[in-house]
Amino acid sequence: MSAIARRYARAAVEVAEQKGGLAAVEALTQGLTAFRAAFKQSPELREILRNPALREQRQGALEAVIKKLGLTGETAKLVTLLADRERHAVLDEVGAAAAPLADERMGRARAYVTTAIALGDVQAQRLARALEKRFGQPVALSVKIDPNILGGLVVQVRDVTMDSSVKNQLESLRERLLA
Repeated sequence: MSAIARRYARAAVEVAEQKGGLAAVEALTQGLTAFRAAFKQSPELREILRNPALREQRQGALEAVIKKLGLTGETAKLVTLLADRERHAVLDEVGAAAAPLADERMGRARAYVTTAIALGDVQAQRLARALEKRFGQPVALSVKIDPNILGGLVVQVRDVTMDSSVKNQLESLRERLLA
């Protein structure tokens, strides 16, 4: 992660906290997550931000995307600032850097969960409660779906990784059989 992305993220989180408290910090990270997803999924949005020849259309298109995503306050200002300064290349890194800073400010841990299929709301809540009990603080889940793990979960919280995936269990069994 670049130093510039960390600086933008730190400044954005600090400004959001000063202006609106922890609710604004949470809104910032959620807004950045939404914009990052839109940026990754839309070749048109990437093109309008990357192409200097489309600079005149950029502001209008960006305003439309910000409105459609419901971005407000510091998130909208940060996205606009990055676009104006031709820093769209660090947008993803800024969002990635802002999440742990926000988690730290909010006194929670971030759990990166990989599953073979999507978790239901009840399953996600049960997992979050179990992790909160284990780590002694609130836990925010970031869930990624990877069918390659075949089943089970891979959970990473800080420097602790818990791998109960079927893929890992099959690999362990294979190693024991070969030994």
